[in-house]
Amino acid sequence: MIFTHINSNNSKPGQIRLFHYTTFSRLLKILTDESISPANLHVAPPERPVVWFSRRLDWEPTATPALITNGQHQSLTFADLTQIDTPSRIEVNQHAAPLDWRSWRKTSGVTSRTVKGLEKSALRLNASVADWRMSFEPVTVEKWLDIELFIGGQWRGMDDPIVKSRVLVNTDPS
Repeated sequence: MIFTHINSNNSKPGQIRLFHYTTFSRLLKILTDESISPANLHVAPPERPVVWFSRRLDWEPTATPALITNGQHQSLTFADLTQIDTPSRIEVNQHAAPLDWRSWRKTSGVTSRTVKGLEKSALRLNASVADWRMSFEPVTVEKWLDIELFIGGQWRGMDDPIVKSRVLVNTDPS
């Protein structure tokens, strides 16, 4: 079972907390794979796909998916998202994501147009590129510190019976 080493509050004092923000429906695939894979949507060579993380403790606004209805993109607020899916996050060891914004820009092969677009999106959504960390490599379960779901207006970790039951029920292979 992948959850045996994951306990809430595995962070050590002074350690930077890093989260991969997602939704519960997407979290289920991550749990099945036991790995957070680099995102390759809208990534054209020579840009290298990465796994995205944030130092934000509340929610990374750029992780909020858009709702697509009849080909139309509709931006969602965090409150909207909580009505559609359960916001979820995986806390990882800070060494799992060695790249900050500057080093990612220099080593990823990203175009200046994409950089400007991401910076613009961050500003528009009240996010900060300074909070972002990345990894070119998949981040496997061994580097995870906790899995948390946003339920009842708060983040709840794997030590919470509500989270444990929801995750285990949805990942049970039988």
